[in-house]
Amino acid sequence: MCSLGFQRFKAVLLSVLVAGLLAKATATPSKLDVSLGSREEQIAFWEKEVQKLSTGSLLEAERQLRSAQYALEQANKQKSWFFASEHEKARIQQLDEEYRRRLNEVALLQKQEDMLLAKLKPLYGIVSQRFVQEQRETILSTLHKLKDMSYDQAWYSSMFNIREAESITDLLIGFFVEWFMSYVIMYPFASIYYALWTAPWSIYAYSSGPSDIVVGVLAWVVSVTFMSLPLLALGGGCWYIKRKYGIQFAQLFARPNMPRHRRPY
Repeated sequence: MCSLGFQRFKAVLLSVLVAGLLAKATATPSKLDVSLGSREEQIAFWEKEVQKLSTGSLLEAERQLRSAQYALEQANKQKSWFFASEHEKARIQQLDEEYRRRLNEVALLQKQEDMLLAKLKPLYGIVSQRFVQEQRETILSTLHKLKDMSYDQAWYSSMFNIREAESITDLLIGFFVEWFMSYVIMYPFASIYYALWTAPWSIYAYSSGPSDIVVGVLAWVVSVTFMSLPLLALGGGCWYIKRKYGIQFAQLFARPNMPRHRRPY
């Protein structure tokens, strides 16, 4: 009886090993075919894989994540304020676990997408429309985040200073001035982060070896210059105003501080 069970176990193990070898044998030629194909064929293959993942399992996982998040938020809103029942606590805990599971699932799929893009980007190279488009989207996303952050800063500052404003016009002018100044102050830090972190890693992702060092340096210079254009424009405008109207502004601000001479009687 024991030997019969051992023989069955051995047969099952052998069938599993054979199935694994067959799967490996069928999967290996496709990967070899892709790696030995032309650059256009490799790009088409990995683009198809990325598209399949982003429009398939990743899109469905993100939809389920939003649904789980909405269910958790609704459960938290509907629970009792002071004394929640055990049923409510158990339901919220279950929904929270479901939300965290969906969150981990999306994170794993996004990591898988990053791995596919890591194979695709070097095939495009630094000198490609895809690289330029990615830098453009990154810079526009950074500008959008800066606009939102400076807007929130100006809004909260205006709310704190609402009692000091003499009129609605003063409040609006103070809001826009605070918004502009916050944007100007935060922009250099965003440019430094892009120049020292975002742009180098993006260039590294699109590079295919040491032969791309010169091209990568040139791409970094162009990208950082494009990111710094608002700062350069602001600095150039201030320099132009100071050079052309500096004396007039100095006289205008110095006029109230001029000593007043008494009239002789």
